[in-house]
Amino acid sequence: EHTYHTTEDKTDDPGRFQYKIDGVDSHGVSAKLKDVETVNPNFLGLTLAWHDPKDGKTYVVNGHHRHELLTRLGYTGQIPTSLIDAKDESEARAIGALTNIAEGNGTALDAAKFLKEAGEEAEILLRKNGVSLKGAIADDGLALSNLEDGIFKLVVNKQLDREYATIMGRTLSDPKQQKEMLHDLRIMEQRGYDLNKVRVQALANKFSVSDQLVEQQTDLFGTEEVERSLRPERVILEDIVKREIGKEVRTFTEVSRKGREGLLEEAGNTIDQDTNRRRAQESQELYQTFVRETNYKGPINDLANEFARRLAANPKQAKSIGSEFALRFRTEILQADQGTSRPALGGSAEATGDGNRLGPETARAE
Repeated sequence: EHTYHTTEDKTDDPGRFQYKIDGVDSHGVSAKLKDVETVNPNFLGLTLAWHDPKDGKTYVVNGHHRHELLTRLGYTGQIPTSLIDAKDESEARAIGALTNIAEGNGTALDAAKFLKEAGEEAEILLRKNGVSLKGAIADDGLALSNLEDGIFKLVVNKQLDREYATIMGRTLSDPKQQKEMLHDLRIMEQRGYDLNKVRVQALANKFSVSDQLVEQQTDLFGTEEVERSLRPERVILEDIVKREIGKEVRTFTEVSRKGREGLLEEAGNTIDQDTNRRRAQESQELYQTFVRETNYKGPINDLANEFARRLAANPKQAKSIGSEFALRFRTEILQADQGTSRPALGGSAEATGDGNRLGPETARAE
């Protein structure tokens, strides 16, 4: 039912109806409209409200920021209002939350909290209510709602980076694997490895191809052997190799596009434009081969695990071990190709599911 109300006709109870939890105060609002000092009736939009039959009051369900603004500025005009049809406050709050998600309001964390508490499979809930999953709030919120409860609490308490957690929830549905990935992230932090979204995504993609490592851990109760994955080391080393090859792709591509001869550091020779194009293509193919073969079980994947073990034993030597890994990879490819220009090994069919989704742009990520 569409009608008009004033601020005095509606009651604000954010504890019951405000779906947003991220960055809002006890009144259910953030600093979003705090600097606004004038009411423009053309910008009022549509406020959602619900009439509670228990106490006879009409509550704001969606539009808390506008209600706070209009009340603060003493606005006495008519406010476009839609009275929603809900059997109880739980349904009213759900309608308000779904409206916010559909409109891209709030944050992904707000959406995730609602979806986790909804008591229904999140994706089904969104689809049956006509909410597009392509919106950033819906998409990221769905990913975060997929997190194991303890991990989600870490995100709420800002003890786990939200973007990294979103990658985890979107890629891994198994709570056990999510916990293992959290452990991997902690290891990478403890060892001083730089983290970014590219590396975190690569970490989530490594669950089917990384070997295990047995380490000794000592505490007040003695020393024990603990098994963990080589995923952290794999991610660091493979990123180093991809950056190195990606740099070659960009270098030869840039020089060939300039349409002139250039001196590159290759045995002091002058490389012409045609050669630059060929080298750029070869480097691109080498990059794609590396990504493919390290995501499938096979000789290159075994080589990656071998060097990952070395890095685990020498965590401060990532750069040198990564460079040696790159050299060994090139050697293996040349031997497998028997002198042909197109690198191809072909591992087993068991893969991480990532395939060749990564590209040379990965090498530019910081």
